[in-house]
Amino acid sequence: WDFYGSRFLRSVPFDEVGRNAARRALNLLGARKINPEKVKVILDSSVSAEFLGLFSTLISSENVQKGKSLLASRLGQRVISPLIDIIDDATLEDYLGSRPFDDEGVNASRHCLIREGVLEDYMYNTYTARKEGKKSTGNAIRSGFSSLPSVGPTNIYISTRGMTVPIKSLLGSLDRGVYITEIMGLHTANPISGEFSIGISGIWIENGLMKYPVKEALISGNILDLFGRIEAVGDDLRFYGNSGAPSLLIGPTDLSA
Repeated sequence: WDFYGSRFLRSVPFDEVGRNAARRALNLLGARKINPEKVKVILDSSVSAEFLGLFSTLISSENVQKGKSLLASRLGQRVISPLIDIIDDATLEDYLGSRPFDDEGVNASRHCLIREGVLEDYMYNTYTARKEGKKSTGNAIRSGFSSLPSVGPTNIYISTRGMTVPIKSLLGSLDRGVYITEIMGLHTANPISGEFSIGISGIWIENGLMKYPVKEALISGNILDLFGRIEAVGDDLRFYGNSGAPSLLIGPTDLSA
């Protein structure tokens, strides 16, 4: 599979989407099971974006105020790897989450939530902001015109301030591990504790070379710990819907069959 979203038909690279989908399918032909190990992994940009979607629930002021976030009372603290920033920006031109104002009429803005791994702020709507004596960050969202506003991201993405590694070099740096190209079951992760145990598919790598495809494996851990063990960041930032992320090299991670 592959997909691409745009506000304009002319911006959709149909040929590229088809080639990427074919490449993904071919790369997984003849996939094998692997033995339980603790090894470094590389998350494909699509996988990184999915994990970012889970992470974004932790920086929702609504979840923080309800005691449903690991990041409650952690403003000003380093919570993840210093290699990355996490930014929510409704002002990006022509992106799917871009808008002049949120679903309460608050002006759109660019908002750095995490800077060099340090939690700087949460996302707020008018209601959650007033509870803390703050101003809304323009993150009010509604599922429909008749629903009450909740809190959610606009265009949320991982930024690295230019400190990136070409994806080929990232793969070549891995002595032993898995390049994870797809995850299954992330919706089963616990958004309160951050714990997850999900299925993966990908490619086993040794000495920087792709050896064989992998299937029916599991990755487990905690979302904060996962983002805290980022060792390098790829140069392939891509948006999937309104979440954007590059490939990420993660330190030793538990894999099981």
